[in-house]
Amino acid sequence: FTVATMALVFAKEKPSINEEKILKMALIHEIGAAKTGDTTPYDPILKRKKREKEKILTQMLRLPEKEKAKIFWKEYQKEKRAIEGLTRKLPEKLRQEVNFLWDDYRLQKSSEGKFLSQLNIVAVLFRGVLYKKEEKSFSTLPLWEWALEGIEEPSILKFLETLKQYEKG
Repeated sequence: FTVATMALVFAKEKPSINEEKILKMALIHEIGAAKTGDTTPYDPILKRKKREKEKILTQMLRLPEKEKAKIFWKEYQKEKRAIEGLTRKLPEKLRQEVNFLWDDYRLQKSSEGKFLSQLNIVAVLFRGVLYKKEEKSFSTLPLWEWALEGIEEPSILKFLETLKQYEKG
Protein backbone atom coordinates (compact mmCIF):
# COMPACT_ATOMS: atom_id res chain seq x y z
CA PHE A 1 0.00 0.00 0.00
CA THR A 2 2.88 2.34 -0.80
CA VAL A 3 0.82 4.57 -3.12
CA ALA A 4 -2.02 4.86 -0.60
CA THR A 5 0.41 5.78 2.17
CA MET A 6 2.11 8.36 -0.06
CA ALA A 7 -1.29 9.81 -0.98
CA LEU A 8 -2.14 10.20 2.68
CA VAL A 9 1.14 12.00 3.41
CA PHE A 10 1.57 14.10 0.25
CA ALA A 11 -2.08 15.23 -0.01
CA LYS A 12 -1.53 17.15 3.23
CA GLU A 13 1.13 19.19 1.38
CA LYS A 14 -1.34 20.31 -1.26
CA PRO A 15 -4.53 21.90 0.11
CA SER A 16 -6.22 21.93 -3.32
CA ILE A 17 -6.29 18.12 -3.33
CA ASN A 18 -9.46 16.46 -2.06
CA GLU A 19 -8.00 14.02 0.48
CA GLU A 20 -11.01 11.70 0.54
CA LYS A 21 -11.04 11.43 -3.25
CA ILE A 22 -7.30 10.79 -3.60
CA LEU A 23 -7.35 8.19 -0.82
CA LYS A 24 -10.23 6.37 -2.48
CA MET A 25 -8.35 6.48 -5.80
CA ALA A 26 -5.17 5.20 -4.14
CA LEU A 27 -6.95 2.28 -2.49
CA ILE A 28 -8.67 1.41 -5.76
CA HIS A 29 -5.29 1.53 -7.51
CA GLU A 30 -3.80 -0.79 -4.87
CA ILE A 31 -6.61 -3.33 -5.31
CA GLY A 32 -6.16 -3.26 -9.08
CA ALA A 33 -2.36 -3.52 -8.78
CA ALA A 34 -2.78 -6.57 -6.55
CA LYS A 35 -4.49 -8.24 -9.50
CA THR A 36 -2.35 -6.95 -12.39
CA GLY A 37 0.91 -5.93 -10.71
CA ASP A 38 2.62 -2.56 -10.86
CA THR A 39 4.23 -1.79 -14.18
CA THR A 40 6.59 0.74 -15.72
CA PRO A 41 6.87 1.85 -19.35
CA TYR A 42 10.01 -0.30 -19.57
CA ASP A 43 8.42 -3.64 -18.65
CA PRO A 44 7.36 -4.63 -22.18
CA ILE A 45 10.85 -3.89 -23.50
CA LEU A 46 12.51 -5.90 -20.74
CA LYS A 47 10.19 -8.85 -21.36
CA ARG A 48 10.91 -8.83 -25.10
CA LYS A 49 14.67 -8.54 -24.72
CA LYS A 50 15.47 -10.75 -21.73
CA ARG A 51 19.02 -11.43 -22.92
CA GLU A 52 19.72 -7.71 -23.11
CA LYS A 53 18.06 -6.94 -19.77
CA GLU A 54 21.33 -6.18 -17.95
CA LYS A 55 22.44 -3.80 -20.72
CA ILE A 56 19.03 -2.13 -20.93
CA LEU A 57 18.90 -1.56 -17.18
CA THR A 58 22.21 0.30 -17.24
CA GLN A 59 21.03 2.78 -19.86
CA MET A 60 18.69 5.70 -19.68
CA LEU A 61 15.93 4.74 -22.08
CA ARG A 62 13.86 7.35 -23.82
CA LEU A 63 10.77 5.89 -25.40
CA PRO A 64 9.08 7.71 -28.26
CA GLU A 65 5.72 9.21 -27.27
CA LYS A 66 3.93 6.91 -29.72
CA GLU A 67 5.43 3.83 -28.08
CA LYS A 68 4.60 5.13 -24.58
CA ALA A 69 1.01 5.74 -25.66
CA LYS A 70 0.75 2.23 -27.09
CA ILE A 71 2.12 0.70 -23.88
CA PHE A 72 -0.16 2.88 -21.76
CA TRP A 73 -3.26 1.89 -23.72
CA LYS A 74 -2.46 -1.82 -23.49
CA GLU A 75 -1.89 -1.59 -19.72
CA TYR A 76 -4.98 0.60 -19.31
CA GLN A 77 -7.18 -2.02 -20.98
CA LYS A 78 -5.68 -4.85 -18.91
CA GLU A 79 -6.19 -2.95 -15.66
CA LYS A 80 -9.69 -1.83 -16.64
CA ARG A 81 -10.74 -5.46 -17.21
CA ALA A 82 -9.28 -6.36 -13.81
CA ILE A 83 -11.11 -3.54 -12.00
CA GLU A 84 -14.37 -4.33 -13.78
CA GLY A 85 -13.99 -7.99 -12.80
CA LEU A 86 -13.22 -7.14 -9.20
CA THR A 87 -16.22 -4.80 -8.93
CA ARG A 88 -18.72 -6.92 -10.86
CA LYS A 89 -20.61 -8.08 -7.75
CA LEU A 90 -20.62 -4.77 -5.91
CA PRO A 91 -23.85 -2.79 -5.57
CA GLU A 92 -24.36 -0.73 -8.73
CA LYS A 93 -23.74 2.69 -7.17
CA LEU A 94 -20.50 1.59 -5.49
CA ARG A 95 -19.34 -0.25 -8.62
CA GLN A 96 -19.87 2.91 -10.68
CA GLU A 97 -17.99 5.05 -8.15
CA VAL A 98 -15.02 2.66 -8.06
CA ASN A 99 -14.84 2.45 -11.85
CA PHE A 100 -15.25 6.22 -12.22
CA LEU A 101 -12.48 6.96 -9.71
CA TRP A 102 -10.15 4.37 -11.24
CA ASP A 103 -10.72 5.82 -14.71
CA ASP A 104 -10.18 9.35 -13.39
CA TYR A 105 -6.86 8.26 -11.90
CA ARG A 106 -5.57 6.33 -14.92
CA LEU A 107 -6.56 9.04 -17.42
CA GLN A 108 -5.55 11.85 -15.05
CA LYS A 109 -8.88 13.60 -15.53
CA SER A 110 -8.72 15.54 -12.25
CA SER A 111 -5.98 17.16 -10.20
CA GLU A 112 -6.26 14.20 -7.80
CA GLY A 113 -5.81 11.72 -10.67
CA LYS A 114 -2.76 13.57 -11.97
CA PHE A 115 -1.26 13.89 -8.49
CA LEU A 116 -1.80 10.19 -7.75
CA SER A 117 -0.25 9.18 -11.08
CA GLN A 118 2.88 11.08 -10.09
CA LEU A 119 2.87 9.40 -6.67
CA ASN A 120 2.60 6.01 -8.36
CA ILE A 121 5.77 6.76 -10.33
CA VAL A 122 7.52 7.68 -7.08
CA ALA A 123 6.30 4.48 -5.41
CA VAL A 124 7.77 2.33 -8.19
CA LEU A 125 11.03 4.30 -8.04
CA PHE A 126 11.08 3.99 -4.24
CA ARG A 127 10.74 0.20 -4.47
CA GLY A 128 13.54 0.19 -7.05
CA VAL A 129 15.82 2.17 -4.75
CA LEU A 130 15.10 -0.23 -1.88
CA TYR A 131 15.78 -3.20 -4.17
CA LYS A 132 19.09 -1.63 -5.23
CA LYS A 133 20.14 -1.51 -1.58
CA GLU A 134 19.90 -5.32 -1.56
CA GLU A 135 20.98 -6.03 -5.15
CA LYS A 136 23.88 -3.66 -5.86
CA SER A 137 24.02 -4.51 -9.60
CA PHE A 138 20.44 -3.30 -10.12
CA SER A 139 20.26 0.02 -11.96
CA THR A 140 17.58 2.52 -11.08
CA LEU A 141 18.49 4.79 -14.00
CA PRO A 142 15.45 3.88 -16.14
CA LEU A 143 13.17 4.46 -13.15
CA TRP A 144 14.77 7.84 -12.46
CA GLU A 145 14.34 8.75 -16.12
CA TRP A 146 10.67 7.79 -15.95
CA ALA A 147 10.23 9.80 -12.75
CA LEU A 148 11.92 12.91 -14.09
CA GLU A 149 9.81 12.76 -17.25
CA GLY A 150 6.52 12.22 -15.44
CA ILE A 151 6.67 14.29 -12.28
CA GLU A 152 6.10 18.02 -12.14
CA GLU A 153 4.56 18.51 -8.69
CA PRO A 154 7.05 20.56 -6.58
CA SER A 155 6.46 18.68 -3.30
CA ILE A 156 7.07 15.36 -5.04
CA LEU A 157 10.17 16.67 -6.83
CA LYS A 158 11.50 17.78 -3.44
CA PHE A 159 10.97 14.26 -2.12
CA LEU A 160 12.91 12.90 -5.12
CA GLU A 161 15.92 14.95 -3.99
CA THR A 162 15.73 13.25 -0.59
CA LEU A 163 15.29 9.83 -2.21
CA LYS A 164 18.37 10.44 -4.38
CA GLN A 165 20.43 11.23 -1.28
CA TYR A 166 19.15 8.07 0.39
CA GLU A 167 20.09 6.02 -2.66
CA LYS A 168 23.62 7.44 -2.66
CA GLY A 169 23.80 6.48 0.89
